[in-house]
Formats: sequence, structure tokens, C-alpha cells
Amino acid sequence: MNRVKWAVLQLAAAAAAALPAIRACAYTQVVDGIEWSYVLNAGSAAVFDPSYKAAIPTSTSGAITVPSKLGDSPVPVTDIGDLAFAACGGLAEVTIPDGVKGIGKGAFALCKGLTGVIIPAR
Repeated sequence: MNRVKWAVLQLAAAAAAALPAIRACAYTQVVDGIEWSYVLNAGSAAVFDPSYKAAIPTSTSGAITVPSKLGDSPVPVTDIGDLAFAACGGLAEVTIPDGVKGIGKGAFALCKGLTGVIIPAR
């Protein structure tokens, strides 16, 4: 390998090492009296708990609506993560906002009281 190519490769490797890793930021926020766990990444949010627990308290019951954005922020909720509502046995109905593009594996696992999930028509 000639010296110019080697220098370019070394420079590229150094630049890549200097860039900060892009990581998802997880946090919680209370919306309509329910504490939601979110993962924020690249300008959008997913209803998700990184520890693979339900994204809302499992004692939540009745009908709920997934927020379309994080509180007062402009960050849209675009995904419902894996196991987001797992074991929330008291949930009767979940309304999903228009901006949600994906629903993860087992999102409604063990939701024994769930009678409906409302997804907007596209």
C-alpha cells in the first residue's frame, strides 16, 4: 500500500475514533397522569423501556392513548417498542396516534383485559 493511501486510512480511522457514539437517550415523562418510558434517538421517540419492562406501570387500567409527542416538545412518537405494554393486564383499549410507524415484538403480551387496539387508517 502506498504512503498516501496509508495516510488517508490513518486519518479516517482517527476521525472515526474522535466522533462521539450516537446513543439512544432513555427517560420517563408523565403524560395524562401516566408515567411513560421513552427512548429518544435521531429526532423521534419510541415508547419503550430499555430494561425490557413495560413502558407504563403494569397497574395502568382502562383505555389509554399513546401520546403523539413527548409532552410539550416537538419530538414525535414514531414507534412502540418491544414489550411496551407487556403484562398490563388491566388495559382495555389502546389508541395509537397517527405518527406511529412500528409496533415491536410482544408489545401487548399478557394484556389479558385488552379488547381493542385502535390504529388510524392510512
